[in-house]
Amino acid sequence: MDPKKDWYEFKNLKRRGYDSQVWVSLRAHFTKEREGEFGHVGFREEYLSVGTIAVAVDQEAVVRTADSQDIRDRGDGRPYVDGDGRYVRAEEVVGFHGGVDGVRLVLDQSIPGRDHQEWHLNQDFVLV
Repeated sequence: MDPKKDWYEFKNLKRRGYDSQVWVSLRAHFTKEREGEFGHVGFREEYLSVGTIAVAVDQEAVVRTADSQDIRDRGDGRPYVDGDGRYVRAEEVVGFHGGVDGVRLVLDQSIPGRDHQEWHLNQDFVLV
């Protein structure tokens, strides 16, 4: 089976503009299509993964040039102590895309030993 060229080019996703949308997903992760066995020739998977952060309005131009991978590269949303000994809260995104700081709107709680995640809306976002 020969995969379709348009599937690889994601034409339907590239055309979609979020600026004019009424609803914007804050968090999503699901498999849309899966063929074959992972790690073997012919395996193909299409999935959607969305995460959001809030940043200061004066940083909008910088963030618009960011790639979605930049958010994921900034940690997994767990609290930690950085190299300078500073405690970083689970909601914080520090040094995102050129030094911009942000706040996660949805926190992802993983349960150790289980393949399960619980999502929590950031309380500051809920109470606005």
